[in-house]
Amino acid sequence: MSRSIGATKLALAAWSRILPQCFWLNPCLRQITSEWEGDAKLGRFSNVFSEYRWHLVINPTPLRGNLRTHCGHPHQLIRAAVAAHPIATKPMLSSLSRDSSHIVRSQVAANPNLPRTAMSALAFDRIPEVRIALASNYAVRPSLLTELSRDPDSDVRSMVGANIRSSPRALRALATDTEPSVRRGVAENESTPVEILRQLSIDCESWVREAVASNHSTPRDVIVFLLDDGDEFVRNNAEDHLAICYWREESHCRSILERNTSELRAEVFAPDISEARLTKLIADEDARVRCAVATSPWLTERQLGLLARDPEPRVRAALASNWRCSQIVLERLAKDDEHLVRISTARNFTSGRELLLALTSDKNPRVQESASETIQLMEDL
Repeated sequence: MSRSIGATKLALAAWSRILPQCFWLNPCLRQITSEWEGDAKLGRFSNVFSEYRWHLVINPTPLRGNLRTHCGHPHQLIRAAVAAHPIATKPMLSSLSRDSSHIVRSQVAANPNLPRTAMSALAFDRIPEVRIALASNYAVRPSLLTELSRDPDSDVRSMVGANIRSSPRALRALATDTEPSVRRGVAENESTPVEILRQLSIDCESWVREAVASNHSTPRDVIVFLLDDGDEFVRNNAEDHLAICYWREESHCRSILERNTSELRAEVFAPDISEARLTKLIADEDARVRCAVATSPWLTERQLGLLARDPEPRVRAALASNWRCSQIVLERLAKDDEHLVRISTARNFTSGRELLLALTSDKNPRVQESASETIQLMEDL
C-alpha cells in the first residue's frame, strides 16, 4: 500500500491492522523512529493522542517482555503507547508514572490497570492534563475522586463530575460549582442521584439543563418539566428522551433508561472481557447495547462480521468507526446502503488510502467530504 512518509509514520504509531504486527515488533521501527525525533508534525499528533489511547497499539496481546523493553524507549510516543496498553503490568505503569513526559504520564493515568500508589502520586501532578486523565479513569477509587473534586483546574473537576465512580458526596459538591462545565459533567453522569438531577434541571445555564434532559437516569417528571424550558435545545433533548420512554412502553423492550450506558462502555473496553460476553451483548435486543459493543477493541473477526450485518444502521455506523475493523469488514461497510455508515467508514483511518479514495467518488457529498478530509489529515500527519 503506497503512503506518504508522514502517513506511514502515523500508521506505525497509531492505527491497527495497517501493519500485520505490533509496531514495536516490526523490524522497520528503528529506521522510522530515527526520523520521528526531528519531525515537528508529531507535536500535532501528541495533542490528539489521548483520544485514541485504545487504538494506538496494533496487537492487543504482545509478549509482556517485549512491552517491558520499550518502557525506556527514547521516544515519548512509544513510551506513551506502552503506558496505554491494556496488558501493561503494574510495575511498568508505576515506572512510567514518573516519566519526564506529561504525555506518557497522561496515558498512565488513564490506564485502568494503574496501581494505587501511582494514582495517589498522579493526583498531584503539576500538569493539568495528567490529572484530567486520572479523573476520567473508571478504576480510580471514589475517595481519590473526592480529592480531585477539589482540584483548582475546572477541567479536572468536570471529569470527576462525569465519572460514574464519583461518590454522591462529591457529586453533590460539584453540582454547586461556580463553573458551568463542572455542573454539566455532573448532569451528564448517569450515576448522579435523582435529587441532584432535579436541582440541575433548574440551573441558570441552558447547556447544563440540556445534559439533564439527555441523562438516562433523569426521572420522567423532570423530563416533562423540561419540555416547557425556555431554551429550544433543552426542549428538543427532553422530547427525544420522552420518545425513548414511549418507544420502550410500546415495544415492551427493556428500558434504556434503566441501563447504565457508561458502565457498559467501560465493560466492552475492559481487556478482561470474555468472547462469550461480547457475543451475548451482540445478540441483545437493544440497539444501543449493540452500538456500544460495536466500538469494543476486543471483537473477533466473526463478531465483527455479525455486527456488519446488523439490521440497525446505527450499529453498523458505530462498527465502521472502530479502528479494530478488518479490511474485509470495512470494504463491506463502504458499500452500505445507509450513507451514515459510509461516512463513518470514510472517517476511519484504518480504511486505508485505496478505500478512502474510492469513497471520494461516493454518490453522497458528505461521504465524499469525509473521505477527502481523512486523506488530507493522513497526509498532514
